[in-house]
Amino acid sequence: MNTRVHFHEVQFQPLWLRLIMVGVGVGLFIGMYRQIVQGYPLGTHPAPDWVLIIIWLAIGVFLPLFSFFSRLEIMVNEKGILYRYFPLQPRFIVLPYSRLTTIQVVRFHPLLETGGWGIRWGLGGICYTVRGNEGIQCTLENGKKILLGSQRSAELYETIQKTRT
Repeated sequence: MNTRVHFHEVQFQPLWLRLIMVGVGVGLFIGMYRQIVQGYPLGTHPAPDWVLIIIWLAIGVFLPLFSFFSRLEIMVNEKGILYRYFPLQPRFIVLPYSRLTTIQVVRFHPLLETGGWGIRWGLGGICYTVRGNEGIQCTLENGKKILLGSQRSAELYETIQKTRT
């Protein structure tokens, strides 16, 4: 049975960050090409060719691809709050309203308080964030906290309050 979605937000990493990752990948490819194909070693103590290939695949291919496909998706319906950090979480995680004790809009410092963006675990709970410094913090009945970063945190909070009652 489908339920009506009252709020839906999809957040991607900023374009400037994606472009930097692509630039790093291109730079690594050029260095690898120069050493392997053209025979110009990188530095005075060059890494073996196979190491350059692994580094390029990991940092020059995988990381930019992950960046381009990753997103934080948040939805609100009558049952609760649904979220996922794709592709690490292909399915939505559901926070039923019955498990929530408090919900509040928060401002936070991603680097100082959570160690950056992405999925972060800490003493304060778990944080899902892609960009920005605002979101909603949900406290569960067991005391655990989940912070969902949002570019539309006030609208998200209002929708949850209306849908929850």
